[in-house]
Amino acid sequence: MKNLTGDYPHIQRSAATGVVHVSYDFSFEGASQHLGFTVERAVLEGARSARRFVSYPEGQPPDDLDARANLPYIVDPQEDASFDATLAQLRAIRARLKLDDDRYFELLATFVQSIPYDAHGAAGGRFPIEVVVDGTGDCDEKTRLLGGLAAREGYGVALLSFEAEEHMALGVRAAKLDYRGTGYAYVEATIVSLVTNPFADTSKLELKSVPSVIPVAAGRLQYGAADDIGYIVATRAELNARLAQEDASLQAAHQDIDRMNFELQRLSARIERLRATNGVGVNEAIREYEAKRGVINDQVVVSKAALERRNAHAELSNLYNDDALSRALIGHHNKRVA
Repeated sequence: MKNLTGDYPHIQRSAATGVVHVSYDFSFEGASQHLGFTVERAVLEGARSARRFVSYPEGQPPDDLDARANLPYIVDPQEDASFDATLAQLRAIRARLKLDDDRYFELLATFVQSIPYDAHGAAGGRFPIEVVVDGTGDCDEKTRLLGGLAAREGYGVALLSFEAEEHMALGVRAAKLDYRGTGYAYVEATIVSLVTNPFADTSKLELKSVPSVIPVAAGRLQYGAADDIGYIVATRAELNARLAQEDASLQAAHQDIDRMNFELQRLSARIERLRATNGVGVNEAIREYEAKRGVINDQVVVSKAALERRNAHAELSNLYNDDALSRALIGHHNKRVA
């Protein structure tokens, strides 16, 4: 990661004095975490009034326009102090929780992902210092914040720019995880999620294009929990499919029970009619009634057992479908589905 020179977005400190207090509470691996730090008001006001565009001759955009438009937000030296203040708090959490490099990257990501998403963003885009003070950001703004944090902690990261979809995500170097041949694993900054594309199996955001890769820092650290991520994704799919099958079976069983109960009611009415007349055939009808009631009772017992199994699978599925907990579930506590 290097500083840029030239006609780029950049911060000029204002004459303001004092600091702005920043406070965050967010959940990591199921436990509440707190960050509290200050940033210089002069830098914040400088960011508020900073230029947000790249200048170039009309009709001659530079080949690296994406890099020129995004990297200055991350590498501006005026923001070093605010990044350091944020990271000091995150490092304290790392030490307290004894996090390895993989879980520490997840902490960095979870912090940024937990910042509320602003679908509209600020005009021209916020600098990272503005994101932490405003407590909100769009995909570009939050991705640049996460990229700056991860780069300063030694991770190999890049911005993944999806021009067609007007979306941005972070890429992190990761063994066995390569998003669409970019050389990076996909990290979504807008919602709490695993190191993988959380929209792959949904219609919330369909990413069809291959992103432009804007390297931020080479970094010596890679994300190394690919096996855990793969296991979570596969187990999640397996549990969801199992639940869908069990729900369909339970629905069919309940429909059978309803149908048999209806037949039982008709048979009961027939018995009453036989008793009210000459009584011929009533004993046979009663035997048929008792036999059907026994079948229904057996079916109810079977359905209750199936429902208990289904609910147990649903509880486990909820854990694996919770991106905030699933990685800790198997990576930290080493609990896997039998």
